[in-house]
Amino acid sequence: MRFKSRFVITLAVIMAVKGEPSPLPLSVDWGATAAPVPTSNGKSSLPSGKETISPIDASKYAVKSLPDAQPIPRSWAGRMSVPGAAPGNEMFFWLFEPEDKAYNDNLLIWLNGGPGCSSMIGAFAENGPLMFLKDMSKLERNPYSWTKLGHVLYIDQPLGRHKSISKPPGKQNASAVPLTEYLNRADVQAALNVLPSKSGTPHRFETCNQTIIDSLLSPSIQPTPPTESILPSILATYKIPIHIYQGQLDMVINHIAVELVLQNMTWNGKQGLQSRPSIPFGTYFDINKGESKVTLNGSEAGVWAYERGLSYHLFREAGHGVPRDQPEEMWHYVKNVVVGRWSGRFRE
Repeated sequence: MRFKSRFVITLAVIMAVKGEPSPLPLSVDWGATAAPVPTSNGKSSLPSGKETISPIDASKYAVKSLPDAQPIPRSWAGRMSVPGAAPGNEMFFWLFEPEDKAYNDNLLIWLNGGPGCSSMIGAFAENGPLMFLKDMSKLERNPYSWTKLGHVLYIDQPLGRHKSISKPPGKQNASAVPLTEYLNRADVQAALNVLPSKSGTPHRFETCNQTIIDSLLSPSIQPTPPTESILPSILATYKIPIHIYQGQLDMVINHIAVELVLQNMTWNGKQGLQSRPSIPFGTYFDINKGESKVTLNGSEAGVWAYERGLSYHLFREAGHGVPRDQPEEMWHYVKNVVVGRWSGRFRE
């Protein structure tokens, strides 16, 4: 099976904040030019080479159903050992088949941030087929599930996160209800092919691992891998489009900071975006064609820009979790930008 290549960056994961949108900042220089910014060693920091693993019996990872939940698309979940890692290190995954076979060639990989927060946040609170909606008391089918747009793979990473295991195990932080309560149930873990601990009790699930967060954000290991060197390599060397989306009301990673990062990054011969993001986008249903699409003529959901293989979409009235705050608009964004044909503008 052949999958299309798209690289999407989300700088919004959990927090949802609503309010009146504000204009884009005037302090960002949208037309700067500068010499290319080299990497620390002058080379691409992307990984190379291949890892060979043994064939896998997919049947033992099949998810037949979930307790107290409606039917879901065919899926597989469980823990898999990590090639090259010490014995006992395993990563938890959950892979869904597409609900619409027209999108069978697409593979969407969702990794929650933190760093050190579980991708089950995304699966149950942002874009999966089942979500805690309305009064948050029970799981309901998500009408804007990304499983309608392709295979969706959720991975808990790094090791020590959620049902991914590291040796020694990581310390866990405060829980989130009701997601935490549901995933701490023995019958739910069994349905997801997670075996009980050696003591026979269910594994403890928490949304985020504070030990990982503290370790990876510690000043002692700064700087973190430089985005301004990795992303240009993806664009120039591998010719893979990059799509960045951001919530305008994000109080965790504000959009002004994200835009300043872009303006200080050099890719494909120029520094930053040469024009301020100002093109409106929104959702629109074409009754004649019987399909929904993102269009420049629809109701405005935000503004966007595209230059030299990179697009930036700023969603209005969305905080740190854009799929949660603006699920319909985000679904159309994924449909038309991420898995759709991309040539610098939306295509049907």
